[in-house]
Amino acid sequence: MPTYLLIRLASILIVIIASQAPGRSWTALVYSIALGHYVMSIAYSKGQVKEFLGRPLALLTMFSFTVFAAALYLVRLPLFILFGIHHAFNEGYVLKRAVPCDGQYAGAFRTSATLLHLFLYFVLLRHVSSIGAIDLASLYLIFLGGGQGMGTSFLWVGLTLSYAAFFYYLYQVRPLLRFIDLIENCGLELLGVVAVAASFFIKIEFLQIVLYHVVFWCLYPLPKVIKSGYKDLIVYCGMTGIVTALFIYISPIGSADYRLPYLSFLNQFLFWSYVHITLSFVLSNANPSWLVELFRPGIEPDARPSGLEQVQPLRLGATAGPGRRAAG
Repeated sequence: MPTYLLIRLASILIVIIASQAPGRSWTALVYSIALGHYVMSIAYSKGQVKEFLGRPLALLTMFSFTVFAAALYLVRLPLFILFGIHHAFNEGYVLKRAVPCDGQYAGAFRTSATLLHLFLYFVLLRHVSSIGAIDLASLYLIFLGGGQGMGTSFLWVGLTLSYAAFFYYLYQVRPLLRFIDLIENCGLELLGVVAVAASFFIKIEFLQIVLYHVVFWCLYPLPKVIKSGYKDLIVYCGMTGIVTALFIYISPIGSADYRLPYLSFLNQFLFWSYVHITLSFVLSNANPSWLVELFRPGIEPDARPSGLEQVQPLRLGATAGPGRRAAG
């Protein structure tokens, strides 16, 4: 059974259902779930944080990246761009341990997958003009020709070449994969073709991809958590549910006596998104090997958990060991 493909399909279904929420209820819901994900990713990444802090100048590096994230927030670099890179790296490298394909072409295959998801992301969002209070018109004008002509042609050519490279390298690594692993390694990319076709008839929003990303990482660890025992499953689901519910409670659609105004809640989402994504480049193994080695030299990226994105399930009455992992 292609477990991770089924998790992706479940994530897409959840996004479709949640997207039916009206107006600001939808955006507040996405912000709440995302903020809950950010909290849980830290709570379940103690092993990776401890490992990183054992490196020389680790605290200075962590502080510097946090300041850098704050600077990105203050200058209002569109989250659209930073999240796109983060999302592409994650989709390209998330299965490198769960569904490994070692060999001569493995690195090129993962790189081609990353480029494919980057172009797919921008093609699907080619109609987006703003994200909350952030106007993207200048971004499109500078980089994508205002969403017309040269810019759009660049995206389509890039997507076509990325698909060609992806399937070429998939063919090269095919002998290393079982049939079910082959499905896992190309299932989402095939779904991407369907999504591109659908984008001609429906407008895909930035927050829909954000919600897909967050929901996927919430569901991703479930197979391993279930194997480790139902107590771990209860702890994981309970903590995730409680943290998310707390953010919904204080959100503009919550029932708390003091609810954050919509703009304040948006700013919280933006700020912590910059921090989470920036630190994930430092701590996560769901990144290219050269990036992992840059910040944590000597770490074998295909044999360790994936930092902020792949975490360790907690046992009741015990601490999580280094060999067990899940996602936050």
